[in-house]
Amino acid sequence: MIPARAPLVDLSLFDGLFKPLRGLRVGFIQLPGNHGDSMIFMATRQLLDAHDIDYRIVDLEEIQAERLEGDVDEILIGGGGSLGTTYRRNFNLRRQVRSLDRPITILPQTIVDMNEALASFGKVYAREQTSAAMGGGLDLYPDLALGLAWEIVSRPATGTGVYLRGDRERRLPQTRLSIGDPVDLCSSVAEYIALAGRHAHLVTDRLHFAIAGLMHGVKVTLLPGAYFKNRAMYETWLFDLGCGWLESLDGLG
Repeated sequence: MIPARAPLVDLSLFDGLFKPLRGLRVGFIQLPGNHGDSMIFMATRQLLDAHDIDYRIVDLEEIQAERLEGDVDEILIGGGGSLGTTYRRNFNLRRQVRSLDRPITILPQTIVDMNEALASFGKVYAREQTSAAMGGGLDLYPDLALGLAWEIVSRPATGTGVYLRGDRERRLPQTRLSIGDPVDLCSSVAEYIALAGRHAHLVTDRLHFAIAGLMHGVKVTLLPGAYFKNRAMYETWLFDLGCGWLESLDGLG
């Protein structure tokens, strides 16, 4: 495996998201999440810099106090996650953002609650075709982690590694084949990405762990989660990137 620093998709695919922000003072909000959300956050900052966007990170305390420090023309809410009420803290934070009285753009998301997507914000983008087809059609862009540039360090990769979620988004039952939940096994996003390249064949139901495996160039098989997100991302983007799919571990050979 040759060390590389290249995103999985052509960065021109993101131009429609970021070019309209040129000339504006943008307040960028990344809501709390796990290492996969950190991959999205880092990729977003890289893309904002690449498109020469004038932005600053909005502190969550500013949102909770319902005030913004300094001049902000537009608020940008980080992509990924699931737009809806599944994660109440993030849902409540998005609701507080609306009180800041600025135009709001939500970067590519999976849409779980279309009512929130249509009624609450100015611009909302979808990251896979199932979400894009909702409500008459939302503009479709890749998950931002597919645009992450990262230095991949070559190392031996052997065997098959099975990693399953341990949270509410798990669909498949835990099994003795599973090494564990990679979010719990890693203390940083760098460790998370590195772990995804440890095995010659990575099998996981964590979407961004699968994306990290594709960044390493190892064989990756994605498994279903609790709802349609994984399958939709696989069909929209990951199949073309060489990712495999299994409905259960029964087909693992």
